[in-house]
Amino acid sequence: MRLLLMLCVFFFFKQKTAYEMLRSLVGSEMCIRDRLNPVLNTSSRVLLDLMKGAKPLIPNECKAMVDVKDVAAAHLLAFQHRSQGRHVCIGACPHWAEVAGILRRIAPGCAVPTAINPELPPTSLGAPAPERTEYSCNKLESLGLVFTDLESTVRETVESLVRLGFDSPQ
Repeated sequence: MRLLLMLCVFFFFKQKTAYEMLRSLVGSEMCIRDRLNPVLNTSSRVLLDLMKGAKPLIPNECKAMVDVKDVAAAHLLAFQHRSQGRHVCIGACPHWAEVAGILRRIAPGCAVPTAINPELPPTSLGAPAPERTEYSCNKLESLGLVFTDLESTVRETVESLVRLGFDSPQ
């Protein structure tokens, strides 16, 4: 029941990249995890394209990611503790090569590229590529949030994509 409540809270308050609740703001980046509906969102599309080898090279940059269940839990904790202000919600900031390595381990039959693109993408948000963005989630962690590890999040996302027929790892 608590998980269902967390997911309802998350989806009810979902906006583009920030989630506002009461007087607190829980900001997150690329949300991934188990899909509840058969519509492919932008975040899952990026993982699916990497899994399918849609691009021949791994992007030479890092990406802030968070498990969607962690974002839902962050909202719940901020609400329960009446926490105010900004709450950074980033579970990890891996280089895409790390994500590709996880994909190769959990779905060895997939066409995940192995070579890294030597060209750096233009700088947008966060640190310039290929550096990791420095961040602190201390505020949420002090409320009791424990982030899901990246490999578990990627694994659940891939399993969900396969279950919904978006791709097969074999």
